[in-house]
Amino acid sequence: MTAIRRRLLPATARHLIADAGPPRPWIVGAFAVAAVLGIVFTYQRVSPPIIAVLVVLIVTIPAILDTDGWRIRLGMAWLAREQRRRMPDLPRTPRAADRWLAQHTTTDSPLLRASVLMTAGRNADARQTLEAAPRETAEERARIARMLAALDRLETGTLDPGPGSRRDR
Repeated sequence: MTAIRRRLLPATARHLIADAGPPRPWIVGAFAVAAVLGIVFTYQRVSPPIIAVLVVLIVTIPAILDTDGWRIRLGMAWLAREQRRRMPDLPRTPRAADRWLAQHTTTDSPLLRASVLMTAGRNADARQTLEAAPRETAEERARIARMLAALDRLETGTLDPGPGSRRDR
């Protein structure tokens, strides 16, 4: 979440984070119901494994009912499939990425070049390309923010580096 906050306007970041996943009241309600039923079943001497299964089922219900989340996941899967369909020759290995970069010394899209640089393992070059990329539209800013967060993930091992991470120094 820190990566999102760092690259987007505070109000936009708060809105995105608040909208991610099931609504908070659903989650709180599910945990409350699970706690009450867990206590009741414990006093009724129900088997602990059965209680555990029921608690897990109850707290999972909000995620299952969150239709927006499922639509987002399906949309992202569709987007990935479309990207592969549109660019079937996009390299998938570091060796293929190096060959692609040697063949395509210039590209119209700095984001495409940065993506291939990331595949090649040349993260510093990818970051430099992204930092120089134009950010004139909201879509460009969002795409660059997403790719910078992916770079953070590659470099730090976490998508959400906290304070004191390499990016904050």
